[in-house]
Amino acid sequence: MNQETGLQFAEPSPSWTQAAMLSLLVLFAAISQCQAQHPPPCDPVEGSTEAHASWVQVASSTGAMQFAYTQGTTRDFTVSNADKWGSNAAAKAGISFIIGNSSSGHSGASVAASYMSDFAAESTSTFSFAAGAGIVWQFQFEITDSCGTTVVKGNDLVQTIGTWAMPCCLPGFFKNASHANGDCHGGPVIGKVCNMNPAPPPCDPVEGSTEEIHASWVSVASSTGAMQFAYTQGTTRDFTVLNADKWGSNAASKAGISFIIGNSSSGHSGASVAASYRSHFMAATSTTDSTFSFAAGPGVVWQFQFEIKDSCGISVVKGNDFVETIGTWAEPCCLPGFFKNAAYANGDCHGFTLTNAKVCGINPVSATSAKFLV
Repeated sequence: MNQETGLQFAEPSPSWTQAAMLSLLVLFAAISQCQAQHPPPCDPVEGSTEAHASWVQVASSTGAMQFAYTQGTTRDFTVSNADKWGSNAAAKAGISFIIGNSSSGHSGASVAASYMSDFAAESTSTFSFAAGAGIVWQFQFEITDSCGTTVVKGNDLVQTIGTWAMPCCLPGFFKNASHANGDCHGGPVIGKVCNMNPAPPPCDPVEGSTEEIHASWVSVASSTGAMQFAYTQGTTRDFTVLNADKWGSNAASKAGISFIIGNSSSGHSGASVAASYRSHFMAATSTTDSTFSFAAGPGVVWQFQFEIKDSCGISVVKGNDFVETIGTWAEPCCLPGFFKNAAYANGDCHGFTLTNAKVCGINPVSATSAKFLV
């Protein structure tokens, strides 16, 4: 009985009270779980940032390899303003960051500056990298502040002969770019043991040792929907060439006379193809891959590649000739530039049809075709 109103209320039953309390507990648990899964954005407390950097092992192989690596920023928290966070973190790293047991000092300023866009990135992107046998290392920053931990990855990658032969210098400070375990131009020496990975001596192929040059369409990507991917263009070798111009000129001339594709000789039709690859044949260093972007629709994307064997080793030459077909069973049927319909790579050719293309004419022309991104 309410003394003021004179109204009488029934006491809630124990079962109703328990059910209400259970509902409230479930509601609070759901709210807590949601907050844990989606924490509010965070801004670091001023002065709480500490920057460390290191060469991190990202791949290894006993032979030639090609792998995908990430570039950009990953965090264990959500930042409210990525540009502001990146600017502050980059400025802190530009003053000094810790690498190994040393401070980066003045040498680290240019390194940190080159990572400015990566510090400010809100996510990561994936790229492709080709290398020979050994260990591949990527330079990474780890930033710790009052919000949590952030890892920043760029596109500085080097290779050494093993995990015991760590890179000894900051990015861009190697005296010999192909000898990451060797001497440095300034900056702290950061490897535990240096000069364990001697640079191989340059090589010039023995005159006339170039074997038959082979070429092929190589499947480099596939998707059931629209896709965009990075590809490499240039030359990769498992040796260091002494004179790239001479090597490239000789190899291009050999390919211009004839190269093997499938079970056929390229003949006269291949001369113009080889000529268009001359600059790729004459790439200046043992690994000169430039990364480009390519967009395509659903299907399989193929890249035209040369493989050259000589007394020094193996070289793979990649250009920017790409085609798309409906599947791996529908191989391109023509040399680059010899398709009667450029959007129909599995169709008829101007000139001879490749004998390694098992089945031709089964890949109908699609409404859309692949494009290079400029």
